[in-house]
Amino acid sequence: DGTAVNQKAAFPNYDKFLGKVGKQQRTPANQLDWYIDWSVNINQSLSVIHDAVIKDCLTAGQEYVPDSFRLYTVQPVKQPVSASEYNVIIKPFDQITGEQSMEFHFKNPIDREYLLEYSTLITKEEAPFTMSNAVQLDGENVQIINKQEQTSVMAVHATTTAGSNRPRSPYGSISILKKDKASSLP
Repeated sequence: DGTAVNQKAAFPNYDKFLGKVGKQQRTPANQLDWYIDWSVNINQSLSVIHDAVIKDCLTAGQEYVPDSFRLYTVQPVKQPVSASEYNVIIKPFDQITGEQSMEFHFKNPIDREYLLEYSTLITKEEAPFTMSNAVQLDGENVQIINKQEQTSVMAVHATTTAGSNRPRSPYGSISILKKDKASSLP
């Protein structure tokens, strides 16, 4: 009938690009190693983002578990995304700071909300301590998007490295041979 309608709609997540949570696993996977499970909410704003890249930096005392990276779409239900849709680049440790970083590249523009989950191995040997993880989203749209988030987790258990003074060493067995002090016989 030609009547104009003038209404506003509120979208509460219009400016939410990143959210991050970390939690230490309550029981170690193999009774020696302890992990932190990280979850990153990406693009809750439902923006169209081209060349989207998640950049993540760990503080010293943890390292990425390479095969732990999983990406999911969130709406309408949590669905896994094929690994062919993204690339994960784990960078070597910084020899000075002991920090490690990674980049997570989306191969196509994104326009929905995603959940990125991955784990880090705790390599620090004394507990308790705080582990931090900074994450950043870079991408292009009408304007360049650069959002950052930092999250910390209080770790209450440390990884046992069988007496090594290195941050991460291969586990192995140890044999002890006791000898009599006087006779030097076992």
